[in-house]
Amino acid sequence: MHLYNGSPDILETQKVDTDYEISPIVFGIKIPEKVNVFDMFYNAEKFVWQNWSQTVPPFSIPKNIGFNDLLIPTNDSIRFNYFLHLNIKNNMHSLFCGPTGTGKSINVAKELAANYYDQHYTFLCTGFSGQTNVNQIQRLIDSKVCTRRRKGQYWPEEGRNEIVIFIDDLNMPQKEQYGAQPPIELLRQWMDYGGWFDL
Repeated sequence: MHLYNGSPDILETQKVDTDYEISPIVFGIKIPEKVNVFDMFYNAEKFVWQNWSQTVPPFSIPKNIGFNDLLIPTNDSIRFNYFLHLNIKNNMHSLFCGPTGTGKSINVAKELAANYYDQHYTFLCTGFSGQTNVNQIQRLIDSKVCTRRRKGQYWPEEGRNEIVIFIDDLNMPQKEQYGAQPPIELLRQWMDYGGWFDL
């Protein structure tokens, strides 16, 4: 292999070691016929593919519960919950999308209320609308954090280490003249750069 380092009269020759073997790991596990890979969960302990509904305890309707409070788990909701918990545990942002009226919002809000309000976590649920202003969303998120621990560093309310923020109807803010949606741009700036300027 010849490497040219920029000088017209110097050419360096080096030997590159390419003697290596790739030995792929072979699993004797097949995805069941006529099944989409997204419809199945791979159980690494049992080395089998399972339906998502097999990963949770059997569902029974609780007594004395109203019809409007009943939330029946489906393959989609179980899968959403799995990735929601996995991403929160690994500090990753999530975007859940799908048809209207399939229970995404109520499912996420229920999981946050049940699992992320304790001595370690707190959460904030809000929603975008056509009239959502970029300064409104920034003030709302800023109001749920404080700078008591270190100046310039924002933290959840005292005693908590992490905050989970759930924003519903992300696509709703009205577009500006040139197609931008400032509340979404603020979130993009936060995810890309880790924060924003103080108002």
